[in-house]
Amino acid sequence: MQRLVYLVFSMVFLVSVSCKESTLSNETAIADSSGIRMDTSNQYIYDFMQAPIKDQKLRYDYGLILAPETVITIEESDESFLNNFLIKEKVKVLLATKTKSAVLDSSSFDTTIVISDSILRINTDYKLNISPISASGYRFQECLSTEDIDYMLSEKERLKAFNWDNQRLGFNLANENNWYVFSRPYITKDKTKAILLIRELCKPFLCGGGYILLYTKQDGKWTSGEVKRWIH
Repeated sequence: MQRLVYLVFSMVFLVSVSCKESTLSNETAIADSSGIRMDTSNQYIYDFMQAPIKDQKLRYDYGLILAPETVITIEESDESFLNNFLIKEKVKVLLATKTKSAVLDSSSFDTTIVISDSILRINTDYKLNISPISASGYRFQECLSTEDIDYMLSEKERLKAFNWDNQRLGFNLANENNWYVFSRPYITKDKTKAILLIRELCKPFLCGGGYILLYTKQDGKWTSGEVKRWIH
């Protein structure tokens, strides 16, 4: 009798264990059948990319080179190029007379100092609030701090193995006649400024062109300004 009870108990136990293993196996199969999990690393880059895709009216039927451009421009190093956007240090100029003095911020104007016996006079030629075009055709805007540039360059080094994940962008990799090449966006730590190179290429003679864009973010919205554009 005891042996019979023992056998019944053993059978129940084995059936229970078998059911649990089957359940675990099914759960694993369900997890596996859901497909490869979405890569969410560096999501801020892909969030930003929605801005140029939209405002530059990029075409999803174009192809994409998954390896990003390694430099913004071949004319100079990235560090040298980014320094063109550096906010120049503000210089305080003292305007003094016999009766009063005032401190002026000279960051917005060119200053010529004329000294006479009784007054230190400052002549100012005010600059227009636009970005001048350099001799090389670039339109730079002073908007980056030294800390911004250091962070951009450190992120470039950290992401030196970065390649585009087209599952998160959605271009047509089968299109070998028209395609885009992007740089990795150079984005500030506070995520309010970004610089991006876009090249549009095509066959049969590598026709197309390229452009560099400066993006600034205000009130949660990215707006772009063109730094330079060229045609091959």
